[in-house]
Amino acid sequence: MNRIFLILILFCLFSCKAQKGINIGSKIEQNMKGNSKILIPSGALVNSVTYLYNNNYFTLGINNDNTLVYISTVDPNFKIEGFKINDDISKIYENSKVKYAIGWGYYIQIDSDWYAGFDINSKPTKLSKIQWFFKYRFIEGNKNLFKN
Repeated sequence: MNRIFLILILFCLFSCKAQKGINIGSKIEQNMKGNSKILIPSGALVNSVTYLYNNNYFTLGINNDNTLVYISTVDPNFKIEGFKINDDISKIYENSKVKYAIGWGYYIQIDSDWYAGFDINSKPTKLSKIQWFFKYRFIEGNKNLFKN
């Protein structure tokens, strides 16, 4: 009995270490689907659930195929490239393109995966504060939905 318990603990430890994070395109377990919805940059409403990962809270957007299509956080402890929620973007503003998803909001790319989101009603300036971070696969070919 103790051997089985030890094997289970070791399995859990190794499987947890093997996880490389939460990534767009990952399949989500059926029981993770929540009753809440979230508006994603494409304008679609998808199922959402709050998820704790590495001591940070994330909102996961999950489509009808149980695929992760959107990740966001307003967790004040989350950092990406040295940025946190409520930091201004003056350090990268001059070299970044401010983009806009119609009906959704303004954003700036922080790194290859993460974006910073801003007040949806006004275009950010170099002193604008980051309101949330998110991951999403934008389809650049859709000129009607996204603009620079």
